[in-house]
Amino acid sequence: MVTKDNKDRLLTSEECHTYLAELNTLRDSLVLDTDPVAAGLDELNSKLARIQAARDRCSYIVCQAILNKGMAQKAVNSATAAYARKASELVTTSVEVKALKSADLRKASVDTQLADDVSMLVKAEESLLTADTLLRCVTVINKDLEVKNDNLVEQKYTIQMIMNVHPTTKGEFVN
Repeated sequence: MVTKDNKDRLLTSEECHTYLAELNTLRDSLVLDTDPVAAGLDELNSKLARIQAARDRCSYIVCQAILNKGMAQKAVNSATAAYARKASELVTTSVEVKALKSADLRKASVDTQLADDVSMLVKAEESLLTADTLLRCVTVINKDLEVKNDNLVEQKYTIQMIMNVHPTTKGEFVN
């Protein structure tokens, strides 16, 4: 999670899994009624409030996921630039690397000499993949909550029509 104290820290894999588990639990706990008329308006209003709370939490996590992906992309860009700079320097200054006959051999030699940089780049790319996966999953769950909300609103209007209840301008209901 990004806070004032750790604003430049990527979410850990565990934090990503925790967010996803929390959202899946929220989404799964909000089941639509098979007979909304029997449940009544009070139950629908209660579910709408719970869905809105879940959507609010999901929006927060979407923002965290967007920030996380941005930081992960920044880390990849930084690691790529550092590797490219060092690799270019080795290719132009190292007698050993220059002496190799093929570009593939020179690349392999550079990669061996820059193993730590290659490792950092791989880790940064893995973090980016994790961040992208989190963002995609959270976006899907957010869309699912939005669809559930829309369905409940439709059910509410249907019940209002059946019960001949009409909303006033202030959102109150009159029989």
